[in-house]
Amino acid sequence: MGRTGCRLCRRRVRTAEVGEYLDEIERLSLGTSLIGFTGGEPFMNRELPAMLDMCCRAICAPWC
Repeated sequence: MGRTGCRLCRRRVRTAEVGEYLDEIERLSLGTSLIGFTGGEPFMNRELPAMLDMCCRAICAPWC
């Protein structure tokens, strides 16, 4: 939406939120095998390494 768009479009996802999403995926047995971080510039988020680690542990755990 650009600079005049809603404030939620410029909001960064936090590690705690990713944990909540991962808990929901497990609780609902969604069988998720792929998670993507899109929008904005995800690599500018300082919490991205921790979020990726959480996702890898949650999604890859059954195969490790």
